[in-house]
Amino acid sequence: MKKFIYYTSLLIVITYIVYFSLIIYDVGSWEYGGCVILEKVQQMSQGKPLYPHVIGLNEPVYTWPYMPLSAVIYEYYYLLFHGNIKLLTFASFIMFVMTGVITGIIASKIAGKNIILPTLAMFLTPIFITKMGSVPRVDTVALFFLSLSILEHEHKHDKMSTIYFLLAFLSKQTYIFSLPFLYIYEKKFKNFAVLISALLLCLLILLVVSTGFYENVILFTRSQTIDNLAKIYDYINFTLSMYFVTGMLVMFIISLQTRKKNYLYLFILLSLIASVMMMKSGSSVNYYYQPLFVLSIIAGDALAKIKRPKIILSTILILFILQLALSSVPYRVNVLKTIDRIVTGNVFSDDACIDSNHYDWFFLNQYGKKGLWSWNKVSMSIALHKYDYIVLYNQTYAGYVAQRIDSNIYTIITQKYDTYTTVVDKVNTVVIYTPKRG
Repeated sequence: MKKFIYYTSLLIVITYIVYFSLIIYDVGSWEYGGCVILEKVQQMSQGKPLYPHVIGLNEPVYTWPYMPLSAVIYEYYYLLFHGNIKLLTFASFIMFVMTGVITGIIASKIAGKNIILPTLAMFLTPIFITKMGSVPRVDTVALFFLSLSILEHEHKHDKMSTIYFLLAFLSKQTYIFSLPFLYIYEKKFKNFAVLISALLLCLLILLVVSTGFYENVILFTRSQTIDNLAKIYDYINFTLSMYFVTGMLVMFIISLQTRKKNYLYLFILLSLIASVMMMKSGSSVNYYYQPLFVLSIIAGDALAKIKRPKIILSTILILFILQLALSSVPYRVNVLKTIDRIVTGNVFSDDACIDSNHYDWFFLNQYGKKGLWSWNKVSMSIALHKYDYIVLYNQTYAGYVAQRIDSNIYTIITQKYDTYTTVVDKVNTVVIYTPKRG
């Protein structure tokens, strides 16, 4: 049984490494979030501020709507590896795998050492792999520190648990719920009060030290809007599909047998919070990283009680390989390869990976909607044919594109540019525009 567990888990890890070694042709150039991070660390390495001023400007800037620690860590990797993007991404991947190992250790603290590898196998699900383990992500850093915080919490080292939790929060602001909930559940109200005080102190220091922190992080978070109620059905469908496709439903059923009800309740709470946050403009599955991390722990604990773990492990392995085969990542790679062969020169795009300057127009558009930032300079450049190509997702101004560029910009594009061609893949349709002649 031990050999089966070991080799099953090892096969999963090997499959993961080989799969991405084969399909990634330029790490960080095919995933939107990864491009934003890489551009920001390159700007920081040139001495430009992490939090630039945005309000009142009419030209694009490289904003950073997250807490500072994740950017600082990736900048350190960037400088350490002398700008080698693949090494930076590999360092991010190692951090991701270490989080999986820590998840297994946490489960083993509850259920015994034999459960480490099976829990790691459940942690390495395609949700994490295709969205988190393959490119630099803010969530990779935050979840790594959160996993250390939960591990120290299981060892009843409250001080270290609090420190790691603060590091997770300082990496991304949405990682704020786990430890406070556990302290309340365990009736450790003194620890809860100390933790909240520390969180407020961190925010106060950032507001005092960085004049751009309020504009980039707090104001941006407040400016995000909840989509209309008619879209809730779509998000529910998406949420259910995500859990079913990745085998998380199986894990949840297993997890009902867990001895750690505090983590089960935490998973439910984090899932509800993630579902609400998913309704914000521009949201993605990243909000589910925390609940899936917790789910891996309790599923690992519950798995130790199953009399026939071979069946469960085999199911996980089959689902894992199947989901890799169905992944959208190769299609994303292919569509960008096709675009690279077509477009040259100065390119404007709602995708930071395609845009020549790698601007994140979604962030800037949130300020534009509130009248805090102006599209004037960009619209003038488009009207005067300053761009050789314009590349947008979807063929109409709706959904994905509407979140990222102003409606007036889209109108100018359709008036001043001809639709040149479309590039279609499994996930997205990309429309390429060129200036009208004559």
